[in-house]
Amino acid sequence: MHNQTIVQLALLEDITKLNISTNKYIYSAYSFTNTMISDIFENYIKPLIYKKFIKLHYLETKNHYTNLKKPIIDNIIDDIKRSRLAIIDLTDHKNNVYFEAGIATTNYIPIIYTCHSSDYNKIAFDVNVNQVLEWNNSNINKFMNELELLIISNL
Repeated sequence: MHNQTIVQLALLEDITKLNISTNKYIYSAYSFTNTMISDIFENYIKPLIYKKFIKLHYLETKNHYTNLKKPIIDNIIDDIKRSRLAIIDLTDHKNNVYFEAGIATTNYIPIIYTCHSSDYNKIAFDVNVNQVLEWNNSNINKFMNELELLIISNL
């Protein structure tokens, strides 16, 4: 029994070094050029995650990756891979946002999709089979409650 405990502790130590279960990043992707979306992420989603959950890996501007040694796309892929969850907003249907969702999907990272009401019925056919949280200014409290529950269920 003693040897089994030592082996279990050694395995636990190895798992901890891998940082699999303790990963504390949530990746977010959305249209940076749309100030309405930026405001939602900055004033609602980001504070929710910092206050109630974990450190949010938050890509705020294109300049985030300019001083790194690897190509931008490699850094984006690395950041997605090390995240426990991705929040992807489909408003404005930006190609890069769909690309980042694809990277998360192929790496088995759970995704919470969101979309403003104005674009909700225009979501790409291969993505609209997923649950997508619809948001607008009149339902922001309901949206945030649903988002919080989805975050909890995916962590």
